[in-house]
This record gives sequence, C-alpha cells and structure tokens, in this order.
Amino acid sequence: MIFSKDQIKQYLPHREPFLFVDEVSLEDNLLTSSLWLNPSWELFKGHFPDQGIFPGVLQIEHIAQSSLFFSVNEIPSSYDVRLVGVESAKFKKPLFPDQKISSFLKICH
Repeated sequence: MIFSKDQIKQYLPHREPFLFVDEVSLEDNLLTSSLWLNPSWELFKGHFPDQGIFPGVLQIEHIAQSSLFFSVNEIPSSYDVRLVGVESAKFKKPLFPDQKISSFLKICH
C-alpha cells in the first residue's frame, strides 16, 4: 500500500515546513519512506550558503516521522509517542539539494 503526502498528513501532526516525509509504502513488515530534498528550502541557504547540505538532525527527524506514521495505527491513541533521544547515529555522506532520500524500517512484532 502506498500513501501520498496528503494521506500522510491524515496520520502525522507535522506540516510544512517541518514535514519530512513525501511518500510511504507499507508491504508486509517493511515500511519505506521517501523525501525529495527541495532546493528551494530556506534551510539550504544557511546550511551552507555556498553548498547546501541537508542537516543530520533533519535526517533523524525524517526517520522519526516515518516511524511515527507506522506507530499511529499500532499504538493506542491514549499514548503520547515522541522521539526523546538518539543513542548513536552515523552519517556516511552528505545529502544535497535535489536528492531523494529513502528510509527503510523493518517492523518487528
């Protein structure tokens, strides 16, 4: 099943300019989410002016929002689900404007 950005907005509380998921697909136990790094985003003008780079903290936010998309259907609405920490993260190469990134989340029950 593939979810568009408009459908994603029905599940997530985030909105532009802080919505970092464009599309989600859910097949069996694998959730795949994608995000196009729009060159017109203001953040690229400051991080960094001569060569825009998508910040690592926003890469983590993309993963967090993708995870939340899945969890809203699996966790009772009485729970307040938030990312409260990241123990470790590795960024292997910079991400630049006009790239598309994807995250893959394996769902374990």
